[in-house]
Amino acid sequence: MWDTIFLPAGTSLADKQFVYFDTPLGGKRNGRILDIADTNIREGGRLPTNFSVRITRVSSLILAEVGVTPVEQLALSAGKDSSSEIAAHGILQWDFLQTRIEVGPLWLGTASQDLSLEGGTTFSLLLRFGRRAPTLTLPHFVRVGVEGTYKNDLGQYG
Repeated sequence: MWDTIFLPAGTSLADKQFVYFDTPLGGKRNGRILDIADTNIREGGRLPTNFSVRITRVSSLILAEVGVTPVEQLALSAGKDSSSEIAAHGILQWDFLQTRIEVGPLWLGTASQDLSLEGGTTFSLLLRFGRRAPTLTLPHFVRVGVEGTYKNDLGQYG
């Protein structure tokens, strides 16, 4: 599974929290429609009933958006790439309704896990920041990838 959080320029990250896996493919988050590069979640906030996963690793990728056209690149050239600051101040945390489990700080890049989720489980992954986190001058995105073993129970047709 993977998902992306977009952080617009001007966003103060201090004491903020962002939620992964709550918006399905084709849904809208922060004014953007999520495509397959952004997420592969088909049902926001819940594993499908016939789908179980044993999670073995969570990885993150942080990148500044620099624009695709020369005009966009020029307009953003005064900004600062805060990828290292985002990594230094952000943590990932599983959220299962009233139970939260720390994954680890973003600066790790990858964290080993041993977590089993049954079909129908309600969950999210939180991106949380401490009080000394920066205010962004460039837009950034933070992607997470959840690796593991998947099991589908599609049932029998008679």
